[in-house]
Amino acid sequence: MISKTLKLTSRDIHYMSQKAYKKRSALGTVMIIRQYPNRHYHQLGIAISSKIHKSSVKRNLVKRMLYTMLYRYVDSLLSGRDIYIKCFFVVSQQDLKLRELLHNKFTHTTQIQDYICTSISQDYFTHSFKACIHYLDKWNFG
Repeated sequence: MISKTLKLTSRDIHYMSQKAYKKRSALGTVMIIRQYPNRHYHQLGIAISSKIHKSSVKRNLVKRMLYTMLYRYVDSLLSGRDIYIKCFFVVSQQDLKLRELLHNKFTHTTQIQDYICTSISQDYFTHSFKACIHYLDKWNFG
């Protein structure tokens, strides 16, 4: 579980929806902005629509998995660099495989975790995330 300080507030999300650099992938939309200079940690936010699954228990399960995986991914991607980011990730409603996994009663949590892990490690998500980081480096955005 990720601590409250590492999660985005609603004020940050509102600001990011207007000002952040956005990039879409098949898994969802990534919005990234540079962290405040006095904060030396990354902050993450994740949104999952109720259209993906009606049960908030299932959506929160996916959120918890995404928080831990994305934080590890961001930390490994930016390790050794003096850059900290705020990242907001909106899961795509058109992700049919995730919907199918959540609606199946016999799906085990490890199957969901494996799908999310492979989706994050695939090229289209990695490329969109690295493009956002490159944009922040190039233009000193934020």
